[in-house]
Amino acid sequence: MKLSERGQGLLKWFIYAVIIISAVLLTISIGSEFIMDYYWFKSIGYLNVFMINLKYQLILLFGGWAIATLCLLLAWRETKKSVGDQLPTIGGKLYTIFSVLIGFGVGWWFKGKYMILLKFLNQSAWGVVDPIFGHDVSFYVFTLPMIKVLLTFVAAVSALVLVFSLIPYGIAKARFESEKTELEFGEYSIWDTFRFLRSPVVIGPIIVLTIAGAISVWLGRYSYLWAFDPGGQVPVGASHMAVHYHIPYTWIKALGVLLLGGLVAYSFSH
Repeated sequence: MKLSERGQGLLKWFIYAVIIISAVLLTISIGSEFIMDYYWFKSIGYLNVFMINLKYQLILLFGGWAIATLCLLLAWRETKKSVGDQLPTIGGKLYTIFSVLIGFGVGWWFKGKYMILLKFLNQSAWGVVDPIFGHDVSFYVFTLPMIKVLLTFVAAVSALVLVFSLIPYGIAKARFESEKTELEFGEYSIWDTFRFLRSPVVIGPIIVLTIAGAISVWLGRYSYLWAFDPGGQVPVGASHMAVHYHIPYTWIKALGVLLLGGLVAYSFSH
């Protein structure tokens, strides 16, 4: 069902109103928290600590926001080639708005990891080496958490690109099928599903998710060092079973993830 120009206009202004109200409420909430933290740190003489925290929070917020939003907008530019004019004009505007909002959400999550970044940047060796992997124990406290955060960020952005490419295409194709319209894109029909599945917005995220998943599985071998103290910050040792069976076979599980992702990507591209 196509929206009339009046309907699209009303929907557009309704969405703008919701966004503006949400932005105002969010600004009030963030602003009040910022002011309280500022005066609290100032009152105890640690204003410089507050400024350092704020600096890295803003770096992560705007960095994550920009990267996520840019990836989503680039994905939309590619997806538009496959949906023709089957989405109303407001569809592109909505996608742009949601891309910015979702990107902000990703950046906001990323901002919350600033302490992990600060620990990573200011780490120092502890002089104690674990006997299983040969890493300084500081690696597990400072470096490993940072690697996991980056992997999560990359995987989340890739998953969002994949999902928000499939959804518009699915909606547009369903609309096309309901209207029984003949559309051509060059010498190929733009509704060649397999052609769309071979596009960068589908294959790219699948490859990235596969690699990130394999690395995550491989890093999982370090989790066995917390066998006797789950949830602790410092590893205390691994069990006999973990050392001789679970840890060595982590490579096989990681290769299995790569193989599975490779098969999916190959099936889409051929």
